[in-house]
Amino acid sequence: MAQIKGVTLKALQTGIGHDRAGFQANVYFKNKKIGTVLDDGYGGCLDIYIEKEFREQFQTVCNEYKDISNEFSNIEENLMYALYELSSDEKHYKQASKKGYEAIAVFDYKPRDKDGNVDYSKPIPYPSEEIYSIPKINMITDLVSQKKPIKHTIYKSLSDFILS
Repeated sequence: MAQIKGVTLKALQTGIGHDRAGFQANVYFKNKKIGTVLDDGYGGCLDIYIEKEFREQFQTVCNEYKDISNEFSNIEENLMYALYELSSDEKHYKQASKKGYEAIAVFDYKPRDKDGNVDYSKPIPYPSEEIYSIPKINMITDLVSQKKPIKHTIYKSLSDFILS
């Protein structure tokens, strides 16, 4: 199960809101439910509810994750969106793996600043991300040179979805 620093999303459901796709899920830390997250698809911030007794632990995890990625200024949203994307990629990997593919490649075409964060002052291409099922691992290099993504991630096993 997709995991970042012990935090996972379970009972993940997606849907379409007024402005974009959204999701809702239960938030777990070390296999204990600690709260919920909701992106209603109507713009604005995520609704993140963490049980009172787990808020300090959750904040510590978010601060640790901030050192890895600071895509959003809100560190809790940063972690939740990253988990959502990782869970989605894991779902694609499982589907590809059942069909006999050895890996998936996630190609990101969003412009980046010097620190590697998305540069929203520049136009974001559509699609901004593509996922490819890779029949053989040795095909990845050719695909990367052909598609020329700004950033890419390769997943070759379920353990690749556990980030510590």
